[in-house]
Amino acid sequence: SVRKIWMAQAVRRAGGTVLNHPDLANTPARNPAMLCRGIVSSLLVAAAASVPVDDWAAMVQRPMNPLEPHPDQKGDKARHKLKELQKHKNEENREQRLHENQVEEEDSRREGIESKKRTAMNEKENRQAEVKAAYRAMEEAEAKMDNDLKEHDYAERNAR
Repeated sequence: SVRKIWMAQAVRRAGGTVLNHPDLANTPARNPAMLCRGIVSSLLVAAAASVPVDDWAAMVQRPMNPLEPHPDQKGDKARHKLKELQKHKNEENREQRLHENQVEEEDSRREGIESKKRTAMNEKENRQAEVKAAYRAMEEAEAKMDNDLKEHDYAERNAR
């Protein structure tokens, strides 16, 4: 086939046509089936020549699975997956810290409110106790004054 191609090229250079040459009478130019076979075979030869032998051996040994990543991509995918996992862990840790801080702030706010309530209640109780003590002192003073007045009146009556 290569010999026929060379011969056809030589005939064309000489000014003749390929169809008139006796050695090239049964060529792809006259037979369409042969033309298709020739094109397919030349494409296969070109494809085979463009791929190195070790790649052909690798394809024969292990057919390429489109779902399986290329060996170079496996490491990249693994690193990417680890990076994503680390990112998610960092996000979870950050959210956990934020949640803990929020809970701590709420607890401290609640404790502050409770302590203010206790302080207000203690102050109110102290004021009430002071008011009661002042009232009792006033009652006792009035009672003593009334008693002193009565004793003075009795003493005056008895003195007469």
